[in-house]
Amino acid sequence: MIRSLTIDDGSPSYEEDEPVDITPREAKTAACTVSLNPVRILKAEADEEKAEIARLSSFIGAIAIGDLVKSTLGPKGMDKILVGMGRNEGVVEMTNDGATILKSIGVDNPAAKVLVDIAKGMDDEVGDGTTSVTVLASELLREAEKLIEMKFHPQTIISGWRKAVKAAKEALEKSTKNNSENQEAFKNDLLNIARTTLSSKILSQHKDFFSNLCVDAVLRLKGSGDLTAIQIIKISGGTLLDSFLDSGFLLNKKPGVNQPKRIENAKILIANTPMDYDKIKIFGSRVQVDSTAKVAELELAEKEKMKEKVDKILSHNINVFINRQVLISSPIFVALSTGYFDLIHIVLCCGFLLNKKPGVNQPKRIENAKILIANTPMDYDKIKIFGSRVQVDSTAKVAELELAEKEKMKEKVDKILSHNINVFINRQLIYNYPEQLFADAGVMAIEHADFDGIERLALVTGGEIVSTFDHPELVKLGTCELIEEKMIGEEKLLQFSGVPLGEACTLVLRGATQQILEEAERSVHDALCVLTSTVKNPKTVYGG
Repeated sequence: MIRSLTIDDGSPSYEEDEPVDITPREAKTAACTVSLNPVRILKAEADEEKAEIARLSSFIGAIAIGDLVKSTLGPKGMDKILVGMGRNEGVVEMTNDGATILKSIGVDNPAAKVLVDIAKGMDDEVGDGTTSVTVLASELLREAEKLIEMKFHPQTIISGWRKAVKAAKEALEKSTKNNSENQEAFKNDLLNIARTTLSSKILSQHKDFFSNLCVDAVLRLKGSGDLTAIQIIKISGGTLLDSFLDSGFLLNKKPGVNQPKRIENAKILIANTPMDYDKIKIFGSRVQVDSTAKVAELELAEKEKMKEKVDKILSHNINVFINRQVLISSPIFVALSTGYFDLIHIVLCCGFLLNKKPGVNQPKRIENAKILIANTPMDYDKIKIFGSRVQVDSTAKVAELELAEKEKMKEKVDKILSHNINVFINRQLIYNYPEQLFADAGVMAIEHADFDGIERLALVTGGEIVSTFDHPELVKLGTCELIEEKMIGEEKLLQFSGVPLGEACTLVLRGATQQILEEAERSVHDALCVLTSTVKNPKTVYGG
């Protein structure tokens, strides 16, 4: 006896009551009807391509990308002019660098996006060969399309490519030469490699000149391969042949008014701190006070509340604190003064890598870590004051507020001067009053140093970037033998000579237009990347 099968709106259901006799054929027909109903897995707006259509779409996209950059390949390659759209509308860029071209175009085809990612990876790992790898991949796919039409299975084609890669690597290994033991021959190899790299660039007409500059810069690194020690500065005017390599570090900034233009045996404090009267801060709130004393009470309350919060965190008996939100400088130094734990954004332990850095002046190594992981604000716990309105009933009280601001800024400058420095470099602006205080103390103060420049400056001078100044004994100052102004073209730059990182140098590029300078920078960067790779792995394959 088979239970009755009821089909209602395409959905099967079985009924326990009133059994009815049906034939097996009828039951099979009903089950097939149910199984043929379509089941949608993808979203309504999703499209799906299969088999030949998907393969054809991939071939077309990849081959189109190869054809796009093919005309820029080699010594006879042509430059492309890229005109920006959207946010960069009207920006003109002239280049034959494959990675730059591919990063600038919008791509929808999945296979084309894979080729763009290949070019980016080549640019990150090697620095050159982005166009070559894109054209090679697209041509392999062009030939694969012909084999597919001849009914070769895709896995068979891929298997052949893997065997070809293995044979090619073996042939290249047999052809390599290693002259690293002979310094003169190795330098000659580096010069030839640099010339080959620059042969297809805008600098091809001056490749001997720039090859020598790049090789000299890389050899200064003494095998470290750390390109952050090589700074590239672009200054409009002159010709490409006016470019030069300067030993030391150049910063495109000027000292403040009435401050020294030349400092010997410099002790440098590098900071990232506001120097604009340290405005009574409260984000979007309105606080009414009738005296400067109450303003000071608010700020003291902020600090006390944050210290209380840090004490609660310390009570967990930890030595590492990992927070999902930003750690403002004051909590970092509160933690340092306790000596209990390392208040940091990251930790590296137990085989897990996290791409973050510890806080300033905090241990770089922790054994037997006790880790507290949190998601909590650490910026004075939001009793803020930014753009707040202070209500006063007389001009005398306005004057009191201004005097309080000045006194607070003078106190901050005094803390900075207590570090026994003669140079202060800040990533943020330095306003007139603190600038005058530094000038009175005979300290060179440099404002608004860009982030990349100040990071590199900290590296080459051996200092660390700080944001608070309550603990001078914990701050690592930078040093150099001489700081002086240097005129290049029509611009004045500060030259740092005799820095602790002896391999530091600056490559100054000159050129008629900004587009030429930018393409020259890309060309020099490619050459430097290839040369550092050669220094790390000195095996060379001679070619045309």
